[in-house]
Amino acid sequence: MTAPPGMRANRIVLHILLLVLSLDNCQGYGVVTVNCTVELKVTRGQKYEGKPGDFLSIECPVKYCTEKPAMNWCKIDGKDFSLLKDESNMKRAWKDSNVFVLNFEPIHKNDSGLYRCQATVGSLTSQSHSIEVLVQEVTTNAPTNPPTSKF
Repeated sequence: MTAPPGMRANRIVLHILLLVLSLDNCQGYGVVTVNCTVELKVTRGQKYEGKPGDFLSIECPVKYCTEKPAMNWCKIDGKDFSLLKDESNMKRAWKDSNVFVLNFEPIHKNDSGLYRCQATVGSLTSQSHSIEVLVQEVTTNAPTNPPTSKF
């Protein structure tokens, strides 16, 4: 038994409509991805402290859509900044899939300063708030030779 021509036309229109709607969903997803920006979630005024010889890791939480950004760390020196590369005591790495870290293994006194993480996707680059790293010897307030008391 064949369907009347009017019913067949309705099915064809329905199939075309479903096809158009499914294509629209794919294009909508693409638009959302294109307009999505990378967010660096470093809290303003963040500070890490350590003493020479310690292992210290500073973190840069990153929110991104589908494309993982190219990440870097830079050290700020006054108005200048320098991009950091992996060195014998300093390594850059992803921790989990959304936290980029700079590991000091071990940290030295001259590592004290301000740092920023930087994300690049395509031609767009974002920088975080600065992170202060303070490396200093631990001192105690107790005198080395306490005074003796006379009664």
